Amino acid sequence: IAGRGFTQDDGGFVAAWDTLPDDRTDTAIAVADLVAALTATKAAQFALLLDAPDLAADELDRLFADSPKGVCLTATDADDESHAAAGLKATAWTALVVDALSGRAGKAVGRDGALTAASLQAFLADELPRLLRKHFEPGTTQTPRLFGEQNAATALADLSPLLGPADGALLGPDRLRRVAFRTESTGRVKDLT
Repeated sequence: IAGRGFTQDDGGFVAAWDTLPDDRTDTAIAVADLVAALTATKAAQFALLLDAPDLAADELDRLFADSPKGVCLTATDADDESHAAAGLKATAWTALVVDALSGRAGKAVGRDGALTAASLQAFLADELPRLLRKHFEPGTTQTPRLFGEQNAATALADLSPLLGPADGALLGPDRLRRVAFRTESTGRVKDLT
């Protein structure tokens, strides 16, 4: 879910396209109601991806702390802004999530090709500062968060058909760390200084 978030009376809300400014809480989606509806489904697990700044971290922590099947990844901490760049055509966090889910970010998946909530969060925490440095002023920060760590192994996608086998990768992440470049040049000893 990408949109505008706000907190009122210790409850988080995501504004909809028709949310009224003078009646925000009654015309927006309550995060607690959304989580309750997802928890009530027959799904064995669920992941909520939220790019809605200004949601209270306390409420999300409380909603997902004891959740038997839910995990939540947010684009920002409560006081952060979700930065959008024209070159990305989305917020920086959303662009990275799309890259990970489409298989364009091999660093986001495990050796088995599975994208989990934990591996996605690690990828976002590692890549988001780099992307912000590239597109924004120095000192721009944004902190992605994960709530419901007990369910962080939730598989979001199996990307092995897109990425191929990890062992046969020519320059997989493990092999890339061991790459060393070497050069030789020939010349006359008398020409050395």
